[in-house]
Amino acid sequence: MYSLPNEILVNIFIHVRILINVIFVCKRFKIIIVNPFFKIEWLSYHNLTSRNHTFFDRETIETIKIKFTKEFVTRLAMNLHITNSLENRKKAFEIFNKINCNLWLGYYYQHGYHFVEIDEDKALKYYHMASNEDQSEKDILQEALLRKTILMMRNEKKVIDDKIVDIDKDDKIQITNTFKEIAEFGNVEASFIYGTILISGKLDNEIDLLKGSNYIFYAASSGHRDAKTFLNKIYDDILDLFNNHTHVIYPINN
Repeated sequence: MYSLPNEILVNIFIHVRILINVIFVCKRFKIIIVNPFFKIEWLSYHNLTSRNHTFFDRETIETIKIKFTKEFVTRLAMNLHITNSLENRKKAFEIFNKINCNLWLGYYYQHGYHFVEIDEDKALKYYHMASNEDQSEKDILQEALLRKTILMMRNEKKVIDDKIVDIDKDDKIQITNTFKEIAEFGNVEASFIYGTILISGKLDNEIDLLKGSNYIFYAASSGHRDAKTFLNKIYDDILDLFNNHTHVIYPINN
């Protein structure tokens, strides 16, 4: 997108008052028009150079530009990550670090690579920061909250004032409720974890085999690999349980 020809097009594009006109001038302008970053460039130019376009102040425009730029660069880094190339993932990590993408930084420190050692305390801190970012999209906040809660449960640790401390009884209740709330939004991973909590009695919860099985069945039916493996291991016990109940009520309405 940032080739020299496109840069020339952008410089022409921002001077066009009526956007629809550029489509008739050059088909390649369509590429520029649909790009959010270039839309903001156009909006910024016309807002700050015309007396008739004063619906945003300079500070607001800069905030919008930064937001779109960060989203664009984040997607670029994500594309580098999914190539499974070690060199590309190293580049992706450097990008995430520069733009303070806390969710992905937490992911790298949780799983570790040749250039990043596993540090789950550091991962927990990054997930904690990501789950409290006001400007993030709803699905990103939910993913960060889920990953943070998984580490809190597994390591029995939490973040207080940028310090890692042990969880207490109230935290265990909060962890359970967080998994339940995210599961009720249809999140498959949360459904599986919440189901295993109910079946095993983790986090000092009362065992509820029927309810827990429903959540795990939901996750398995949605393609969750661990849920399928779990069900294969306890198939006979679950089958006996459901043979004694004619109605199975799934916890989530599709």
